[in-house]
Amino acid sequence: MSIAARAISRFGVFLSLVGLGAQPSETSSGAVPAEGLYVRLYNLAGVSARTLKLATRNATEVLAIADNVRWDVQDDAPEAHIVDLSVRSSRHRSGRGYSDRNLVVIIERGFPDSYHPDELGYALPDATIGVNASVFYDRIERLHKSAEIDLPILLGHALAHEIGHVLLGTKDHSATGIMKPRWSKADFEVGGLTRLCFTPEQSQRMRDEVLRRSAGRFCVD
Repeated sequence: MSIAARAISRFGVFLSLVGLGAQPSETSSGAVPAEGLYVRLYNLAGVSARTLKLATRNATEVLAIADNVRWDVQDDAPEAHIVDLSVRSSRHRSGRGYSDRNLVVIIERGFPDSYHPDELGYALPDATIGVNASVFYDRIERLHKSAEIDLPILLGHALAHEIGHVLLGTKDHSATGIMKPRWSKADFEVGGLTRLCFTPEQSQRMRDEVLRRSAGRFCVD
């Protein structure tokens, strides 16, 4: 296992965005639900409570894996500063044990513009400890202003995209929908839709993964 500081996140999966748009579902904190996905979201960027509430609603709606996404928003903790760069060929996460169904996601800021310019986030699908995914909030703020797209929508879609990488267990992107490597504002205007979506096949794979996590099962390829 290789563990490094967050600055080494360049080895993760990065998302580049050109523009976005969308809407919500409800956030909640507290105990781990008996079934469903539990996301510990660390607000290291000082995002306002209102923006976080709307963004997590939006991400829940975009993920579309039922009403069982629970967001536990926290300011900071040691696990928010651990990055596991291990790469495994299997989906077996015995190192995470019971918390295998929990995801650790951080919202951060402060990377220089020269550091992967225009990229809004990354995911670490193989991580067994620490951070599973991150988004760069200052870049989302800049895109919000330049593209004139709602800030919570941008943040929510970025969160959903990176969580999608983790649940799908892949660094791959797709030609359409939310898992495209780059989006434009036009993507949100096709057919009057206000959000990008996962494909039916992606959604089914994510639902299966959430059920696996909830049941405490482990899969080995």
